[in-house]
Amino acid sequence: MPGTLIGTVIIGILDKGLNQAGVHFSLQFVVKGGVILGAVFLDVVRRRK
Repeated sequence: MPGTLIGTVIIGILDKGLNQAGVHFSLQFVVKGGVILGAVFLDVVRRRK
């Protein structure tokens, strides 16, 4: 549960930051997707140990 809250806050901050930086909305989806994939990858690696 705490991980979900932290992830939501990170995505929200990332979204606001990309909007303020003027990044095109389609590229925002790519960046946020990359962050989510990275988080899943780190979770899988962490659980294997």
